Amino acid sequence: MRMFGAIAAIVVLSATGAAAQFLGTPPPTQPSVQDHNITDQERPESKTQKRVKAAPSHEQILHDAAALVKSINLTCDVADAGLLNEGTATVNGKSVHVRTFETACSNGLGYFLVEQAPEKSYGFTCFNADVTHAADVAAGRDPQPACSLAANADVKKAAANVLERLGQHCQVTGLKLIGRDTKANTELNEIACTGGSGYVIASPLPGTTQAVSALSCPDSYRSGVPCRLSSNGAPLVTMETFKQALVQHKVACTVENARSIGRQNSSKRHVVEFKCPEQPNGLVAFIPLEDAAAPFEVMDCATAGIKAHIICTLTQIH
Repeated sequence: MRMFGAIAAIVVLSATGAAAQFLGTPPPTQPSVQDHNITDQERPESKTQKRVKAAPSHEQILHDAAALVKSINLTCDVADAGLLNEGTATVNGKSVHVRTFETACSNGLGYFLVEQAPEKSYGFTCFNADVTHAADVAAGRDPQPACSLAANADVKKAAANVLERLGQHCQVTGLKLIGRDTKANTELNEIACTGGSGYVIASPLPGTTQAVSALSCPDSYRSGVPCRLSSNGAPLVTMETFKQALVQHKVACTVENARSIGRQNSSKRHVVEFKCPEQPNGLVAFIPLEDAAAPFEVMDCATAGIKAHIICTLTQIH
C-alpha cells in the first residue's frame, strides 16, 4: 500500500477557503495558490430546481451511487447511499441535470458526490463537508449540508472507524482538515487521539485508485506534513537539545547564551549561535535533527558570515 511519504505539493485549506502551498522540502518562501472554493453552483442544494417525480428506491440509489463512484474512479465500495437532491443547475453557462449523493464506503470514509453530466463530476469527503458546514454556521452563511448517513454523521467516530480498519486504535478527540496532496490526489486530515497520539489520514479523491492510508504523526512529520492538534507530531526540540548536540560532538563550549537562528530549507539542519568562553570568536552550529541527513558542523562567526551570510549577535567580532 502506497503511503503519502513524499509529499509533492499540499494545498492547505482553511475554514474560509484560504490556501497556501508547501513542498516536502520547504522552499525559502511558501507561494500562495488559489484554492478551489465551493461555489453556489456547486453547493449541493443551491440554485437547483427540483423536479417533481417519484422518489427512487434505496436500491436504485445504491445502484446509481455505485455507478457514479465507478465512473469517477473513486476508491469506494458503497455500503450505503442517499440522494441529497436532483434537479437542474447552470454550470459553465450550460443547463445540466445534477444529482448529489452522499455515500458511505466500506473503508469507513464518506463522501458527497455530485454528478453533472456532461460536465465533470466531482466529490469531497464528509470530513471536508463537516469543516465547511461549521465555518458557514460560524460566519452566519447559509450552510453547506453536513453528511447525515448513520456511518458518516459523527466525523470523529467515522475517523476512528477508518483507522480501525487500517489496524490502528484511536479514541478520537479532534479532527483537523490539512488540505490536499495534489500529486497523489488525496485529502489529508489530522486525527488526534487520547493519550497524545495522532495520525494523518490520506483519503482518496475522485480520479485516483489509491486506497485510504494513514501515518502516525511522527511519520507524517518526517514526510513533510506535521500534525498541529498536539505536540505528537514533531519531536520536542529545545535549547537543551542544541546544547546536548555540542556535548555529543565534543565541541568545547560552556554555554553562556544561545539563540536559534532558524532551520535550513535544503539540509533541514537547525542553525544556532552560541556564546561561550572557549570560543572567543563566537560559534555557529549547524545541527541535524529528526530527518536531516546533512552532517553536524560548527564554525566561528566570521566564517559563518562569509559562508552562510549569518550575522552573530551574541559575540562582538573585532
